Amino acid sequence: MNGAPPLHDGLEETAIATEDLIGALAKDLAPVRPVRWQAAALASLATGIVCALALGIVPGWRPDVARGAPAAIVEQRLALLVLAGALLAMAAAREAMPGAKKALLRRAGLALAALPMMIAVLSWPVAAATVQQAARLELAGIGRCLLIATACALPPLVVLVHWARRSGAVTRPERAATTIGLAAGAIGTAAYSLTCPSQHWLFAGIAYPLAIALSAASARIVLPRWLRW
Repeated sequence: MNGAPPLHDGLEETAIATEDLIGALAKDLAPVRPVRWQAAALASLATGIVCALALGIVPGWRPDVARGAPAAIVEQRLALLVLAGALLAMAAAREAMPGAKKALLRRAGLALAALPMMIAVLSWPVAAATVQQAARLELAGIGRCLLIATACALPPLVVLVHWARRSGAVTRPERAATTIGLAAGAIGTAAYSLTCPSQHWLFAGIAYPLAIALSAASARIVLPRWLRW
């Protein structure tokens, strides 16, 4: 009895041996099919480019864009929306994966998508009365913006949903659906911005975030059942 090893020592040795075995096995593990979220994000952005090219035919780009000399406001709006769409597309693609800094990408994309609204608020008080009047008249075309931007959001949305269903495992379908809708809305709105006739940030500050929000809300309602596994 006195020469027998303590029972707890035997348990500790067993636990260590088990951990060593698991560690050795884990070193040899490799995914059967690598998860390439980058391809999904790039594919969704590529659909936005296709939509933008299609808009050059129907209904047609802005005259300055068609001439290859877009106004500064067009370049600025497009840059913001493309960057927001890229960040949100990366977040949406990573929704099918554990971890992967989804929240940071989503917040950064949302901040950029909301920036036109902030610029509109800041630029409105300093705009001339004639500019303000023209900006008010531009708001009559908000329905056209929502229609075209939402239509252009469908291709990237399909790409991201296909990726989430086929290549990953979504653990929070509602959040994933919203993120996919935000990404698709930003990409679709970026494509629309090339044909948007507006010359003032007021229109972009109202219509563009509204189009993105509409896409996100629609996706949040429709998509979760398609993303569950």
